[in-house]
Order: sequence, then structure tokens, then C-alpha cells
Amino acid sequence: MRMKRILSMFLMLALMLTGLAGCQGEAASENPSESAAPVVNTEPTDEFVIYRPPYTPDWMSEAIMLFRQIYPDVKVTIEDFSTTGTYEERMAQYCDRVTNELLSGEGPDIIFPSYLNANIYKAMQGGIYLNLSPFFEQDKNFKEEDFLPGVFDAGKYQGRQYIVPIYVTYPAFLARTPVLELLGIGQVECGDTISFLRQLGEVSPLLDQNLELELMMHYTGFFGRFLEIANLKLIDYENRQICPNPETIRAFMEAYKACYKWDYQDGKFVSGRMTNAPPWLPVNYCYTWLYSEINHFRLYGACFQAVDGGYTDFILRDTEGRVSTSYMYYTAVPASSKNQINAYRFIQILLSESIQARKVNYKGTLLYENIFCPVSKEALGLKVREQMNEPSIKFYDASYKTIGSVPALPAEALLGHMDQLLQAETSTLYDSTIITMTWDSMEPFFKDEKTYEACFDELKSKLTIYMDE
Repeated sequence: MRMKRILSMFLMLALMLTGLAGCQGEAASENPSESAAPVVNTEPTDEFVIYRPPYTPDWMSEAIMLFRQIYPDVKVTIEDFSTTGTYEERMAQYCDRVTNELLSGEGPDIIFPSYLNANIYKAMQGGIYLNLSPFFEQDKNFKEEDFLPGVFDAGKYQGRQYIVPIYVTYPAFLARTPVLELLGIGQVECGDTISFLRQLGEVSPLLDQNLELELMMHYTGFFGRFLEIANLKLIDYENRQICPNPETIRAFMEAYKACYKWDYQDGKFVSGRMTNAPPWLPVNYCYTWLYSEINHFRLYGACFQAVDGGYTDFILRDTEGRVSTSYMYYTAVPASSKNQINAYRFIQILLSESIQARKVNYKGTLLYENIFCPVSKEALGLKVREQMNEPSIKFYDASYKTIGSVPALPAEALLGHMDQLLQAETSTLYDSTIITMTWDSMEPFFKDEKTYEACFDELKSKLTIYMDE
């Protein structure tokens, strides 16, 4: 039965991947600013070179296996950076090797930019990555409406697709309803990030007073995450502007300042506490970020409902009131790739349902290997539907023995949460360097050591250098 399913899957993928049969090359633009853009080459080749990054889940192995099954005449060469040395050593080896070879016009046919110490938008701007739009546009089987709304936005520069998301995460949260009531929050202000932060700032003094409530979120140091959710444009690369909306930036910083005390915790990272016995209910915080979306929603929602008396779920919108996904795993094709068509075929496999909704069966229990949200709508729906019939959420010890359970959430709750996820409108691909610059520049303002104007001027100076270097 399993072999029949695999053969069926191969046939489906083979049909899907023939969509590029009529794809033709793209001539270089006559626009002087784009004249150096690499020419797309869709001539078939019999080679494909992939460098496996320092850490990737097993979906990478399955994607490689599928590629070999569908294209048996293509020689696949793998450089594996995921097996030897410490993680830090593997990261350094991968980054150094890929960076040096990209600059010399050599290297793999597909890369994973999150492992590189590079300014992603400068790389898109500078022609380091291949423009994949011609492949998508002439792929007869690719339909953007089959994927989460706006999920490809963050990977574009000047309307061209350079980065392709594989899995994303949402600004989805659960709040413990009894704690909201104790804080006097009748309705969570989640319509935009700034309003949410202002509400947190208003109730944060209660953290000093009552309830054994030590944290607002499930851990401290949430500034970078809030900055990402807010989707503030600190650098506009296309128009070469720094902080084009200063009023919105100031409103965000002032709103966060009221939350700084509980989020900073004297420079120490603090994680929320859970009860020792199943279902491990949180005991000292209000809000939980569902970085694993559906999986965490079903787990925490069931716990809150069964033991804490209820939950409030919401998706926090950005400063413009939009639902925005964030790239977690993503890929790109180097402009130096000698096997562009095979690189795109591999991307097709990564976007296919077989990888997007990949699951493993561990000791008779269906588990989803990847914790983040698939970008495919069909894969997302499959994950939800296969969990709708669970009678309970079980808890296991280290030997996978059941040690407790709570009733599962009803199907309507899971479907309702999926409907919220499908309301996505755009996406972000945030730069950790910019987050660090912003924190270092603005923290003296949060601590009342410098004026806002002085800190903001310092931030703009750093961002200008970063944009131009």
C-alpha cells in the first residue's frame, strides 16, 4: 500500500513538474540599473549541485530523494555541511564556502540564505540571486492563489522573485482568559502592533503587584519579535530611503518603552514557568506566541480550555493593520548556477504537498515533522483536517509512555484558527542585523538615558551605512 502511494505521488509530481516545458530564456533588461542582471537559462542540464546546510529537518532528505526519483538522468552532487563538527563550526564552513564561491561564480545551484552572513536585500539588489519570476510565470502548474496570500511578497525586489519561502510563522497568540480578566483586559487590542503594545504598557504595572504574574509574554526579550510583527520599513532599498515613515517608528518605540521593564528583566532572558504535572499549564504569564501555529494552538488551546477555563486566540496585525507571515525556511538560486532549470525543479518539490505536509509515524502516532506553517493552502488544510478527529491531547514521558491527557479542541476551533491563518495579506523577511542595530540604538531611550531624537539619529546613521556598504 505504501509503495502504491509513493508511485502515485511520483506520477503527480512528474505531471506538475512538466509545467516548464515551454519556458524560454529572459533577455537582460535595457534599463541601465538592471543591465547586470543575469540572464535566465532554462536549457536542461544533467547535473544538480546542492550544499546541505548545517541544520535542516528530514524534509530536505526526502526532497532530494524525490528529485532523484523524478529525474533519474540528472547527476545530483551533495556537499553535506550537517554532519561533522559543532553546529558553530558547520555554520562557519557553510557560510565561508558558499560566500566565497558565489563571489567567484562557482558553488551550488541552490542555497539557503538564512545561513549566510549577508544582507539579503542587498544581495537581491546586486544580482547575487537569480530572478525566478520567469520560471514561475511560465510554469503552467504554478498558481499563486494555491499558496498563502501575500506569502511571496517578502522575497521580491522590484517585482521580481528572488527568495522563495518554504515554511513560515505567524504572529498568532493565545491569552489565558482568566488572566486577561485579572488584568482588566476585556478585549485584546490586536488590530495593530502599536495598539497592542500600548495596552500592554497600561497593564504592565500590575506585574509588580499581584497574582504571581511575573511575565506578560511567555518569555522576555520580545522586542525583536515585536519589531518583526510591526513590519516597520526601516530601510526602503528600492527607493534608497532610511526610515521613510518616522512618525510610525516613533509611535512604535514609545509604545514599546512602556513595556520595556517587564520585557527586559535586567538583561536576563527569562522563560515562563509551567506546572510540573500534565498538562503543564503556565502559571506566571498571560500571552503565548504560537510559533508552531496549528500544533501549538491545538496543544495550548486544549490545556487552557480544560484546566485554565478558557483562552483567547488572535493574530496580531502589523502597524498598517495587515496579517503578515514571516519566513522561517526559505531558498534562493545563485545567479552563478549552471543548472537553473534543475534548481527550479527542486523548488517545485519543496513547494509540493508531499514536502509541505510531510509527516512521520512515530510509534503509531501521527506527527508533523516540521513545526512551522506550510505555505501551501492545501498542505495547511491537510494538517488541520488530520487533527480534527483526535479525541484527546496526550502527554508522554521520555520513553513515550502516556502520562496524562486533556480533551482535544473541537473541530470548529481548529477550522476557525485555520480561517484566521488564511487571512494573511503580506509577508516579512526580517534582517537580524537591523533588529540588533535598532535595539542597540534605541535602548538608551527605553532606559531614559538619552532623548528619542538622539537615539533615532544614531539609528538612522547606522542604517545608512548598512544600506550603502
